[in-house]
Amino acid sequence: MLWDRLDDGVRQRAAAWLGDALTAAAWPCNWELFPVTVGGFLKEIGYETEASGEAIDRGLERIEKWYVGDGWYTDGDGRKFDYYNGWAMHLYPVLHAWLADDTKLLDLYGDRLARHLEDYARLFGGDGAPMHQGRSLTYRFATTSPLWLGALTGRTPLSPGETRRLASGALRYFLDRGAVDDRGLLTLGWHGPDEALLQGYSGPASPYWASKGFLGLLLPPDHQVWTAVEEPGPAERSDAVSAIHPVNWLIHSTGSDGLVRLHNHGSEDVRYDPYYTRLAYSTVTQPSPSYDNSVIVGDDPSRTDIVPLGVGEGWVASRHRAAGGARVTSLVLARGAVEVRAFRVTGAPEGTPVRITGWAAGDGVRAELVPVAGLTDALTGVTPKGDSLTGVTTQSDTLTGVTTAGGTLFVALARLTGDPDPAPLADTVAVHLDGTGELTVRWSKGPEVRAQLDDGAVDVTVRA
Repeated sequence: MLWDRLDDGVRQRAAAWLGDALTAAAWPCNWELFPVTVGGFLKEIGYETEASGEAIDRGLERIEKWYVGDGWYTDGDGRKFDYYNGWAMHLYPVLHAWLADDTKLLDLYGDRLARHLEDYARLFGGDGAPMHQGRSLTYRFATTSPLWLGALTGRTPLSPGETRRLASGALRYFLDRGAVDDRGLLTLGWHGPDEALLQGYSGPASPYWASKGFLGLLLPPDHQVWTAVEEPGPAERSDAVSAIHPVNWLIHSTGSDGLVRLHNHGSEDVRYDPYYTRLAYSTVTQPSPSYDNSVIVGDDPSRTDIVPLGVGEGWVASRHRAAGGARVTSLVLARGAVEVRAFRVTGAPEGTPVRITGWAAGDGVRAELVPVAGLTDALTGVTPKGDSLTGVTTQSDTLTGVTTAGGTLFVALARLTGDPDPAPLADTVAVHLDGTGELTVRWSKGPEVRAQLDDGAVDVTVRA
């Protein structure tokens, strides 16, 4: 241990410096857990044990109000859901409990981690890519830290081979795509340098939070994770559409191409748009400056005051506030690689233009957006108007329509796929409008779904 190699003077000065963290006023987010980690270490070495214990208790108490169940936290007040759940909200409490040999705390936080990993494992693509959503994405393979932590503490639903596959796959994904520059340093970006995904707090050393991904080195050399043969991850095994209830997400993956799509009807943090406010994200695309996966009322792409309306078997819904006080009630139905997207817009003046955008282009994938109701043919190369939409350099597929009196229902089919020759969309699903805000969806190889979209409410019935 490094600490044992230091002389007494260095230890005293280091402990005193670290001790400032015990009473620091942290930003109300995962930073509340930094004093917990420092306090755990200082308590172990016998420095300010009472103050250290108080810092630990205070930090753990503060994150309790952010726990929403089924292994999910919001990173501070509101609905800030992203990868921080794994590499911060779970990492620090579980690691503290394990290092402190606190069985009671490990039972509490370890069980939450195990439940979280059931969902978390579904957020990695077949090529190893983590989901391209949330902030601090330049931390890259820090995303693997909760996988290693589950194996280290024995609190994981994943087999050793699956843990190894997901963790090593993410590491390979970045190293094979230019994450390290010609000096051997991690760059500020995703693959290579990319300022688009940085936040105001990002600095030259930020990529080295990726060091959390080396938590697996705490495992002994003969641990099963090192000796087991890699097993396919969830996205590689079969098609799946998984409801994440506390977050109001729908995780949507296809085994033939290993793509994972996240239908976001519950995360909101306007400080970090566009990585929170889009309707959908994937492991192969990134948010585009042309407002992919959005409903644009007038010339304003705003999506604020998101209210989850439920998630279930192959569907997810929400309501949000758009431009000028308009309200958008959204429903997505998914099966295979195909999505039915329905939006009921109310509160906008009659004749207000509405644009529905689909998936942005991605390497080696095909994006489609087809009108069903209330929308006209796709447009390309359109430059949105208004100061809020300046700087547009690319344009996702776009459908256009206008509002009518009393509210308007817009429906489209969307698909993002890596399959070279997918079946025509019309052969995969049939959509019938039964009235204002009502639709029936019949999947060619699946159930019939009836849905009613009202102003701020959605009712879905799935029939086998």
